Amino acid sequence: MKIVDALKESEHQLTFTRTDAPLLESEVLLRHILNISRAQLYMSLHDAITQQDWQSLQCMVERRLAGEPVAYIISKKEFYNLELFVDKRVLIPRPETEILVEEALNIAQGIESPVICDLGTGSGAIAIAIAHNNPAAELLAIDSNPECLDVAAINIHALGLDGRIILLHGNLLEPLEKTTDIICANLPYVKHSDIDNNTFEPVNSLDGGINGLDVIQILIKDYYRYLNPGGRLLIEIGDGQEAAVKTFLGRYTPSVAVLSRRDLSGIVRMIIASRT
Repeated sequence: MKIVDALKESEHQLTFTRTDAPLLESEVLLRHILNISRAQLYMSLHDAITQQDWQSLQCMVERRLAGEPVAYIISKKEFYNLELFVDKRVLIPRPETEILVEEALNIAQGIESPVICDLGTGSGAIAIAIAHNNPAAELLAIDSNPECLDVAAINIHALGLDGRIILLHGNLLEPLEKTTDIICANLPYVKHSDIDNNTFEPVNSLDGGINGLDVIQILIKDYYRYLNPGGRLLIEIGDGQEAAVKTFLGRYTPSVAVLSRRDLSGIVRMIIASRT
């Protein structure tokens, strides 16, 4: 069998999943098995694929047909142009989360040695992306799940950022022993009723309670004292949650200035609260 035939067959099989991109997913799986770039894949279409590689591809396709995300199957996901290790202990980093990184980097440009907290770090995606792009920043990455911190540690080491990011275990901001200039909060915000019972991702990293805002509301009650004057809180939110989050901020910290930012889909994805 040639590579082109394997690609076509796996693409056909993946049309029966919920993906909108069966060809792209076929390419990703096959490239992972062959350990080649996309350009190399298309230069090698008429080369033969070994029986072992074909069987490996079929195993991966079966996992995908069962609903398992591609990122878990190949154990990696690109985020902010960095390749991260991921597995079922952590959420798969989303492209929309990159706007928190962009905003944090923009703010940090005006601070000589910014102290930045990544709250709910998971795989370490936000902290790693910021540290990689701002060598002057001090990063504190917090998660309540020690298994998430284990994954973050793998990524920090793999990307040569040992010593640049301090991992802290604990509930919300409680582990912090200093105030910060920026808090990036990517916390659970999915409504409990909206979580797929068959999801492969960790439910406790998704479940924000009845209205999706249980954890975010707790954070808003307490974040102010962890920010330096002029500091900012960046909160990732879901579609339709803007008004409620702004209400919480107005109730608990009425003196802060509040802005919102949309993602590439036009959804308000981030709330920015600025301490005076």
